[in-house]
This record gives sequence, C-alpha cells and structure tokens, in this order.
Amino acid sequence: MFLQPQQPRRGPDQDKTGLAVRAATLAIVAAVLFGILLFRLWALQVLRSDHYIAQAQSNEVREIAIPAQRGRIVDSAGRTLVDNVGVIELQIDPSKVGSNIDCASMPVDAQTICSNAMADLPVGAVPLCKELPEQARCEELSRLARKVLKRKPASVWNEYEKPLITTEDSGLKYVIDAGPAVTVSDSVSEAQVAYVLERRDQYPGVQFLRTYERRYPFGPLAANVLGYTGQISQSELNDPNFAGLPNDAVVGQSGVEYTYDQFLRGQAGVLSQSFDAAGRAVGQPYMVTPPIAGSTVHLTIDGNLQRVAQKAIVDGINLAHADGETQSSEGAVVAMDPHSGALLALASYPTYNPSVWAKGGKALNWVLNQHNANHPLFDRATQGQYPPGSTFKPFTAASGYEAGLIGTSTHLLCTGTYTSPIDQSKTVFKNWDTGISAVIDLPKALEISCDSFFYRIGNAFYERYTHASEEFPVELRKFGFGSAPPIDITGAAMGVVPDPQWKERTFGTDPIERLWSPGDDINMSIGQGNLLVSPLQLATAYSAVATDGTLPTPHVVADATDPSGHTKHFKFQPQRHLALSSTFLAEVRQGLIGASHASDGTSTSVFGTFLPEVAGKTGTAEAPPKDPNAWYACWAPADNPKIVVVVLIANGGHGGVAAAPAAREVLQAYFHPHAQTTLVHGTDTSH
Repeated sequence: MFLQPQQPRRGPDQDKTGLAVRAATLAIVAAVLFGILLFRLWALQVLRSDHYIAQAQSNEVREIAIPAQRGRIVDSAGRTLVDNVGVIELQIDPSKVGSNIDCASMPVDAQTICSNAMADLPVGAVPLCKELPEQARCEELSRLARKVLKRKPASVWNEYEKPLITTEDSGLKYVIDAGPAVTVSDSVSEAQVAYVLERRDQYPGVQFLRTYERRYPFGPLAANVLGYTGQISQSELNDPNFAGLPNDAVVGQSGVEYTYDQFLRGQAGVLSQSFDAAGRAVGQPYMVTPPIAGSTVHLTIDGNLQRVAQKAIVDGINLAHADGETQSSEGAVVAMDPHSGALLALASYPTYNPSVWAKGGKALNWVLNQHNANHPLFDRATQGQYPPGSTFKPFTAASGYEAGLIGTSTHLLCTGTYTSPIDQSKTVFKNWDTGISAVIDLPKALEISCDSFFYRIGNAFYERYTHASEEFPVELRKFGFGSAPPIDITGAAMGVVPDPQWKERTFGTDPIERLWSPGDDINMSIGQGNLLVSPLQLATAYSAVATDGTLPTPHVVADATDPSGHTKHFKFQPQRHLALSSTFLAEVRQGLIGASHASDGTSTSVFGTFLPEVAGKTGTAEAPPKDPNAWYACWAPADNPKIVVVVLIANGGHGGVAAAPAAREVLQAYFHPHAQTTLVHGTDTSH
C-alpha cells in the first residue's frame, strides 16, 4: 500500500506593521542627519563665510625675498678690498606686533597718559614708545631688548620706529605700524634665534633673515673710493640708479658702491613658505627663484700703492709739525696714469673704517660726528678746494703761450718785487726771493719758482681785459679747472676760476671788491687769490702737460665680471685734446726737471738723486688765517711719463718740506716696489 505523504503545517502570518515602523524610523533619522549636514554646510558657507575666508587666508603661502650676495670689489692686482660675511638679521613685521591700544586695560596711572596721547592722533596711529611705554608693542620691544639683544629698550624703540614715524606740519609725531619689516639688529647669534623661536608667543612679529654684511679685510684702505652701503632712503627711491627696487633694499650710498650699484647688488631670489593662522611656518620652504650674486668689480687702484699713499699723508703731516706748522692735520694724494686717466691711488686723510656702517654703535657715531672726527667722510682728494700755489705756474705759462703773450724762449724779468704799471693802487707783489734780479726764460722760472716772472704774465692778461672778455680764465678752464672732473664716483668739486662775472656775483654788494683789478690776474698767475682747485683737478691737468696735451677722464673702475664669467669693460674717453705746442711742452718739462734735480731746484733736496728722473713742482699756498698749504705735483719718468702724483698737506707749510717727501714715498713704491720705502727730509723756502 502506498502511504500518502504528510501535509506541511502552515505557520502564522508575519507582522508587516513593525517592519514599516522600523523603516520609517531609519528614514527619519537619515533625513534628520542629512538636514543637519545641509544646515552645517549652509552655516559654514553663508552664516560664517567671512570668518572662515579670513581663516583660510591666514593659512597662506608667502613669497619671501632672498637677498643676493653683493659683488666683491677687488684692486688692480685682484686683491679683495670688499666682500661679504653671512649674518642673521632680526626684523619686526609691523603688521604682526600688537598695535591696538586699550587705555582702560592699562594701569591706572597710565590710563590718563594714554587717553591724552591718543586724543589728537588719526585713526590707525599710535604714540611713540617713549610717550606711552605701556603699549603692547613697546612692551614686546622692551622684552626683546632686555632678554635677547641685551640693549636698552629705548634704543630698540628708536630703531623700530625710525622708518615708521610720521610728522605733521603742527609737529605732532606718531607711528603707523604698517609697511615692510624693520631691521632692529643687523647680526644676531643662532642662540638668540633659538631663544625667540622657543618663545614664539612672547615675540609676535619677530622674524629672522639670513643675509650678508659687507666686510673690509684691509680696514680703512681706500674708504673714500669704496664707499659704503645702507638701506635705501625715501628720497633714493626716486634715484634712477635704484629704479624698481623695494623700499627695504640695501644699496650703495657713496663711492664705487653707489656708482656701480647695479652691477654689485645682483638679483634677489624668491622663497615660498606656507604659514598657518598663528603665523607659524608650516612644512619646508622651497626656492621659486634662486638669488644671483652681484658682479665682481675690478678697480684701477693698486692696493699696495694706496696703502703707501695713505701713510705718506701722515708722514707729510708729521714733517710739517717738525717744521713748526702745527696746524696741519689733513691731506690728500692722487696717483694717476696720465695717458688713460686710471687712478692708481686716491687717498684722503683723516679716513675711517667702512665697517662701521655695518656694525653701527659708537664707532659709527664717531664718524658721523664730523666736527670732533675732523670730517673723515670728506674726500679731500676729490671734494677739497684749495689755492694751489706755485704748482699752478705751468698753466699760467700755457695760458700765456696760447694767448700769444709769451712764446718760445721768451725772457722776462725776475725781480724781488713787482708792481703793475697800470694798477692805481700801486700794490707791491713780492717774490719769495726778494733779493733776486735777473732776466730768465720759462724753464728757469719754473726751476727756481720765480713769482715775479708769472706776475708779468698775469698783468699782461689784465692789460687785454675788457668787461666782456677776460682771456686768462677762459684758457685755464680748458685744463678742467672750474668744473667738476667727470670721475666715476660722485661728489667731485668744481673749484673756482674767478672772472669778472664771478666777482660781481660773489661781492655784488661791495662796490670795491666786485671790480676786476690787476691784482686778480696777478694773484691767479701764481695760484693764489680767489682761485681754488682740488688735488684731482691738478693731477688731471698735469697729465695733459705730461703727455701731448690730452686731458684724460679720471676713473677708479676698470671692469665688472658677473657670476657667469662675462666681463664688461668700462671705456673712459679723454675729455678733450688741447692743442699745446710741443716746444712749449718741452720747455715746461725742462723747467720741472730742473726744479727737481738742478742745484737750485726747489725740490732737489728730495729728488736730486732719485731715479727715474722726476719732473715736479713745489707749491706753498697762503691760506690765512691758518698756515700755508704744502703742495707737490709731478710726473715720472720725466721723458716717458707713466705716473702723475699730486700731494696736498693742508696747512703743512712749504711744499718741498712736507709734500715733496710724501710724493717721493709714492714714487718709490711705484718704481721700486721691492725696496724699503724711506722718508727723506726736504728743505724749501720758495712759494
């Protein structure tokens, strides 16, 4: 039999209501969460958008300028006169220091002071720290001064506020905390950096920059030529030499550093760095553009000859003191290649060490206090203006020759005194040798430095004078007197070549002094009167007489080589070619050789046995109320000039006593560099 299978038992029906409830609950929860998310997004993007935009912007990437290493300055032999040393600058970012002031939060005794100080200030301005030390930024600067820099707070306040101070017409002064970072210390140590970084919250706004400081291995050597650097000033931002530079750039301020700044300064690089909202650097910086170092500038100056020239001035001053000229304390030396105008030495005394501009402090204050420091920044070689005395006589002769007043083998009287036959005042002009009476030619007049020979040439010029025409000054200006030499460092003096118009302008209110008289031409003929020249002008003019009449352009730089090895050679064309007679030049050369080597020469006691033969002229120029200025101007070898040397020992008395021995030291070093330089004592009573 077949058994039938058992039928399955049917279970109870499922409860569909509970499932629906759970699903609905989940949907509601999901909807709520989604709504919250949407609301949050809306709140972030709409309600608090300004807050988070500002916060996002505070997490920014900044581009930081990386200073380029400034180019070296080297002498003609390649010796480094200026280079760089790495330093860390401590700077304050004005936008990061606490510049908000709440008078109510200050101590009670400071609240009234604060209110009064803030009363008259425009919006955004704050008082000077010395007026309200309780300001947050002033307290931070004080803390920085005492704990990090070990300085008095006032000095750091002044350093920070100096570029930020605004002065109104009323005299009201205040600070605007804005602009580029301000350097308050040029050089800090790694330990000082670490101290600040470990306490970043105490020093907001303090930042550090690795940069370079100028170094001068030979101290004061050629300081007046090299110049110095400093942060660009507001007025210098309009200087074409600094076009396009930021207002915190470091630029040349004088000398070669200024003139050749575009070659020396190089190109700054750019570093990119991320910062968080608190101003802390995030991650590693990366170089966007690497800095390019400046070019190496090669001078025409010979460092060894420059050193000797600077010492020679001091020796000349000491010789003057020994001769009773106790007022002497300054001087100058110019050594020049007469053919090219290249300056081999350009010395001024007193001088200074340019490193004071990098270090600051008391040494810099000494230099800047020019009264007590005897004006060390004043370059006596290029900026000084002095009566040249008898060193000027070759140019009186040249002017007379060109004007047809004298000629080849002209003979004139050399007498102890001279009075112009047309001078109504009958003024007596004395010769330094009052006992002489002889008829001599130009070479002899230069050899013995006869004043009255040249008085007669000066008077001859006056006899041809009309109010509309005065030949003597016109001829003298052809040699560069009366105009600033076009040297490639700034500040060269014009000097003074007086003429009737100059006298009228200068003495316009004096009916007697304003008139051109015989004495004007007569005094000028021996380098006296109102005539003023600089040592550089005299050296340039002597170069023309030493050669073929070509007036060179003086310069101190030869070329500049950039980091890639490309060299730019600077060309200095002559100023002009003077049509000087070869016969005249031969007579001048003969006279100046005699002045240095003949038995009655005014500098024979110094150069009588010196080789090679020297063509030179002494000068003793009256400079009342002080002692006379001592001069010596020369070239050597006499028949094939390679160097012109001019020495001034201000208030040094006789040229043959104080100036000629100094010139001999320079010539010794030039022609006999391996021999010991000796100081020779001279004798001279001429003018």
